[in-house]
Amino acid sequence: MIGNGKILAGSIALLVAGTLAAAANEKVTFGTNWLAEPEHGGYYQAVADGTYAA
Repeated sequence: MIGNGKILAGSIALLVAGTLAAAANEKVTFGTNWLAEPEHGGYYQAVADGTYAA
């Protein structure tokens, strides 16, 4: 028999998953500091190869 805690945890997980899926369609603006830094290279590469494309 499944305990009440496991049922509650499963219900919360499903609720959070549904909320995150709905939030995935929101437009996000990303801003770095004004200096071109090597740490930002991954973000710029993702833009260049279309990772963030809708």
